[in-house]
Amino acid sequence: MKQYNNFIGYYPMGPFCSLEVWDIEHGIDDKVVFRWVTSGESSRLTKSKIRYDEQGEPFFKTRGMSVSFNDVMRWSLPFN
Repeated sequence: MKQYNNFIGYYPMGPFCSLEVWDIEHGIDDKVVFRWVTSGESSRLTKSKIRYDEQGEPFFKTRGMSVSFNDVMRWSLPFN
């Protein structure tokens, strides 16, 4: 499987659960690469198709719920 080193951000779901967004694959159908993290345990990386709502805002679906990219907290390392 391809290595993903481009951690983008995370989406908090509660005190013990979140989504980590790792990459965006551009192609005919753009896909987001993410994984679930529950109580410190990480799941495997998963892909989901990027969709757009009526206002043109991007989101993806996982486990029957929609996750808006506007709600993903971006991660950036400070410059030294």
